[in-house]
Amino acid sequence: MRTQSLIMIFVLSLLPIFSQAAEITKNFPHDLLYKGQPIDPLCFDPMETANSKVSLSTCGLRSEPSEKVNGQNKSMLEKGYIGFDYLWLDEKGKPQSQGFSYYKAFANPDHTYTIYSISSGGGSGQFSSLILAKRVGDELQLKTLAGGDRCNNGIFDVKQKGNSLTYNVNMTAFDFLALSKQNPRKLEAYTDLAACAACCMGSTTIERDLNPKSIANEKVIAVNLDREAAEIAQTNQGKYQVCFNKLVLDTLKSGKKTLTTTELTALMQKFNTQCV
Repeated sequence: MRTQSLIMIFVLSLLPIFSQAAEITKNFPHDLLYKGQPIDPLCFDPMETANSKVSLSTCGLRSEPSEKVNGQNKSMLEKGYIGFDYLWLDEKGKPQSQGFSYYKAFANPDHTYTIYSISSGGGSGQFSSLILAKRVGDELQLKTLAGGDRCNNGIFDVKQKGNSLTYNVNMTAFDFLALSKQNPRKLEAYTDLAACAACCMGSTTIERDLNPKSIANEKVIAVNLDREAAEIAQTNQGKYQVCFNKLVLDTLKSGKKTLTTTELTALMQKFNTQCV
């Protein structure tokens, strides 16, 4: 009886996944449709993409009868995302936790796709990833290109222009040090500079060529400074954080909101001279 109930929950949960299905399927890439519907967003979940191959017949909701669709975020749908909110059910069928999973697909020149996935499994983490996807029959071949959790390399503002993809990647204070490669004293994340998932200090603007020979390579276009983040940054994590914040705020006061990689290097050299 319990098995029948779980099957019924699963079947019913599939029905409202894509309320805008008719409009989506009209313009959606055929390679990213399965049984007439856009591929389940949970098939691109970080736990799934840990494997290089995913079966469309078993991934996502099809593999988890304890997960039930719990509506859709209207704002995400209006922005062109595919996906839904969902609940985890306990053994008695009662909601235990809730999460969400949404994605956008960008076509590559070689009939593969770059998937921008945003998801949360119900905890504090909010994961975002860029995933290279290739359809082979009823199977997806997947490779994670980039991704992270909020300030720890979280991805946002993804846009495609021709065969190039641009996007922003969140940075912590320690990421400034790592990206510039200016760490002669071997300072450590968390101990010397803040590096937590809630410790954003800015972002990098990245460009990625979608051609197959170069899609694995990222090009840093700019480093973006965040005044609000620098003003409220956590100073109880990292013994040099207060000094780092002051350098960033001084840079912003001088009229510089974005830095080239050369200017980033100069800023972190100043950090090593004045702060450490």
